Amino acid sequence: LLQALQFLHDVAGCSHGALCLGSIFVTPHGRWRLAGVESLQRFKLEEQERAKDVQAAGLLVTQLLSESTDKEATTFREFARAQMLLPDVSRLPSLATVLAQPYFQQSYLTVVTFLRDLPLHTPTEREAFLLSLPDLLRQLPPSVVGLQLTPLLLGRFVLMDPIAREKLLPH
Repeated sequence: LLQALQFLHDVAGCSHGALCLGSIFVTPHGRWRLAGVESLQRFKLEEQERAKDVQAAGLLVTQLLSESTDKEATTFREFARAQMLLPDVSRLPSLATVLAQPYFQQSYLTVVTFLRDLPLHTPTEREAFLLSLPDLLRQLPPSVVGLQLTPLLLGRFVLMDPIAREKLLPH
């Protein structure tokens, strides 16, 4: 969701304007999508419009992670409360800063992001990642690998990649 919001801000030059629980769509495969784009508008007062979306994202984070006792989730929730809900819009973090938080460096997200963007990486980066991938997958629950990652692992980018065929598929 934050990546979608970052795309709207940085590439499309737009503000979502209505980020809330109701603007989240979860696919039957468990993937989250940003919906509710009826309020989407081009930036006029860019800083204020970006700030509104960042604050709304901070509120969403605190709501969605309110019951979590996971250390990373708790730390990120506290970051959201302390940094993303500030009334002074000039002190709000950028979405790139938010996405750089340790919460988004977890094994699952690392695997998803890299596999989704596999063709964009150099052969050296792909080889290093694909060599480490079996160990990353072992850290995850089998149900997550089976339900969430199988489509990416058996996707055309992976199956057509010679490094993946040599280094990953035997595992």
